[in-house]
Order: sequence, then C-alpha cells, then structure tokens
Amino acid sequence: MKVSVVYWSGTGNTEAMANAVLEGAKGAGADAELLPVSAAGADVLESDVMLLGCPAMALERREQQALERFCLRASRPNYIGIVLCLYTGIRLGELLALTWEDIDLTARMLHINKTVYTVTGGGREEWVVDTPKTRTSRRSIPLSSPLCTLLLERHGRSGSPYLIATRSGGMVSPRSYQRTFASILRRAALPPRNFHILRHTFATRALEAGMDVRTLCEILGHRNPTVTLGRYSHSMLQHKSEM
Repeated sequence: MKVSVVYWSGTGNTEAMANAVLEGAKGAGADAELLPVSAAGADVLESDVMLLGCPAMALERREQQALERFCLRASRPNYIGIVLCLYTGIRLGELLALTWEDIDLTARMLHINKTVYTVTGGGREEWVVDTPKTRTSRRSIPLSSPLCTLLLERHGRSGSPYLIATRSGGMVSPRSYQRTFASILRRAALPPRNFHILRHTFATRALEAGMDVRTLCEILGHRNPTVTLGRYSHSMLQHKSEM
C-alpha cells in the first residue's frame, strides 16, 4: 500500500513528527513517502494521506487522575463508562451499544461488535444500532483485573442488558451521555473537553507504557498501524524526549 505522509511545514516539530511517522510506516511494511503540503498535488491529497500538524490531545496525568477519582467515588453506576473508555480507548457509540453479553469477565475480554449513532430527520432524532464502520473496528480488547472487578460489581447491581443504561433499563443516547460527561468535568473542576479525549488519553498512556504501535492499532480498531502512527506520533516523540 502506498501512503503519503503530508505535513504542514513551519509548525514547530511537525517535520520531525512526520519523519518519525515515515520511519514507522516503512517499518510496518508500507510504501511511504514524505511530502510538505505545498508539494502535494490534488491526486495525493484526495488519496490515502496522513496529514500531520494537528496532534490528538490527551488529558494530563493529573487531570486523568482527578477524573478517575471523581467517577469511582460517585454513586452513579453509569460513570463506569468514563473509566472504561480511559482504559480501553473505545468510542462513545461503541460504549453505549455494549451489552453484558459483550463482556467476558472470565476470559477478561471486551468484544466490540456494534455501535450506536444518532440520525436526524423531520425534526426528530433516532438512534441507530449498527455494526462498526470498518472490519477492523470489530475487535476484542483485553481487560485489566481492576476493570473486571469494577464491571463485576456493576453487573451485580444492573437490571439492564446494557452496561450504560437509563433508569428504566434502556439504551442511553449519545447526546445524553455527552451531557453526562460535560457535567462530570464541571463537578470535578476540570475544563470542558470533547468525549473523544478519553480515547486519545488511552492511546497516549499506552504508548508511554511501551505498547507497540501494531498492538495499539488493533485495540483502537484503526485500519492500519500507519493511521495510529500519524495520530499519536507526537506522544511518542514527547515520551522519548522525557526519557
């Protein structure tokens, strides 16, 4: 597969990031080239490119710790979803579509095989539960022992087929859970953030802990390791500079 690593020149250490991604892409077996965006033609920019210069942001460690403490100390069962995202990197729609049948506490595995998203039409919102958007998004993610303990406790008190459920046991909508996340951040005295930052935080911490890019790619459900490298190469460079 031919991959063009396109970067914005003159933006801090973006060129260094691009070179790191290029090296990693070639190591993963891709036929890769490095281009500044000014040299990339329309045919390149409309194909399978990796555009660098806007790195995915993660929570700082102290922010992550504060968020975890708040969620674990609160007596709100649905807050476990925040912690689960921080330690598995699953997307919001994947979290809300999870049923207890998708969680194998004996094998300590989380199976992602569906997602939920919102569609609007005629002034109404509807939730659609569907298979993940790509083949690689269907995946199994290992669960740590502490996570399994939390999930086991939650399962014992749950009367719903869903991990994250309404009071009547139904599925929680993406918009509703986003409001819940915003409320948690306010009450934990943390700045407003997009829900996707939980996924970025998981990926960043995983790389800092030494997880290899191919394994992280599989856990995140990316199409190939080159996508993962492009999105999180800044985390790798920063971690190397601090070693």
